[in-house]
Amino acid sequence: MEDPSEQAAIAATPVENEVVMRGNGSYNKNSAIQHIAVMPALEFIPNLSNRKELTLVDYGCSQGANSIIPIKHLLSPLPTHSTIHLIFNDRPLNDFSTLSKTIKRNEATLSRNGELQIYPSIVPVSFFHQIAPDNSIDIGFAWSCLNYLEFLLPPLPSTDLQELVKQRAVRSAKAAHVDLVKLLRLRAREIKSGGVFMSAIPARSSSGVPNVAPAAAALMAATLEMVHAGRISQAQVMGLDMPVHERSMEEMERVFAEVEEVWGKEVCFEKMIQHPAVAELEVKKKAEGVDLEELSKEYASTVVDWAMSPLTWFFVKTLRAGDGEMDEEEMFAPMTAEEEGLVDELAERAKRAFVRDQKDGIVEQCYIYFKLVRK
Repeated sequence: MEDPSEQAAIAATPVENEVVMRGNGSYNKNSAIQHIAVMPALEFIPNLSNRKELTLVDYGCSQGANSIIPIKHLLSPLPTHSTIHLIFNDRPLNDFSTLSKTIKRNEATLSRNGELQIYPSIVPVSFFHQIAPDNSIDIGFAWSCLNYLEFLLPPLPSTDLQELVKQRAVRSAKAAHVDLVKLLRLRAREIKSGGVFMSAIPARSSSGVPNVAPAAAALMAATLEMVHAGRISQAQVMGLDMPVHERSMEEMERVFAEVEEVWGKEVCFEKMIQHPAVAELEVKKKAEGVDLEELSKEYASTVVDWAMSPLTWFFVKTLRAGDGEMDEEEMFAPMTAEEEGLVDELAERAKRAFVRDQKDGIVEQCYIYFKLVRK
């Protein structure tokens, strides 16, 4: 007999996830772990020094800050006067204004001061769709984005928060498998035989160490404070259901096995990545006459702002969903002043909770890195 929660999920039609990172350059400013996470992948970027023309896609590029280093690394050995087509891809509601400025600001760096002919373009389509013609791409990157699911999954019936979390984990794991298989098959259509697809994906550590635990605990404490203060409702907290899944290495291997007819696995490993503010805090603590309390507040502010950048729009969407039925235009309209105020309040409460309950706690995130070669 089927589980009632599964029946409820099947009965509802999923809505495509169009939620993106917080705009106005916020993600570029608050994506330090994502920036550091790119670095271990650089040594596996293929040497294309014999190529005179190249097409590269950065899937799920957001506002572009974390795209520049790997692209620069890839282009550095190319012969002078090579032609490079750079395709920057993300969902339609992405902050493409900031992305465009990021590309323009790094134009000289990417072109090696004009030695290379760079032709950038933007494709505002979810990477769960085909975004380029068949056999047109040489290499694809996807940094810190493949943990996001294709759909905003339908609600589950449980009213117990702990039970709800468990049910969501099972449901999201199933969706995540389907999503990644679909995504890799789409990339197999776009990427040429012998081409490469590389990713660093937020994941679940085989060690059992939870991801970003101090920041997550502070945000939960702040959320409950807002409920007790009557700023948001318990129902809204129960409705905060981010379409995200952090896969284990075992889950990744099952996906790779399902697409082995089109992809060969060349590299796959996991690594814990600390927020750079952790090391910066330890260095600052050693200075003479330093105010340790102020340093703790500064650290809390940095890591909470980092956590809020991807969370913000999911939080706002949850607030709006509690107001009744909305069409897509209303759901994704710019934030109101009241909503901005609630987002800022959540962040400030979380920063205080971090200092109070998680003081100087290490914020780190497990990543799984993989490099696939198109057969």
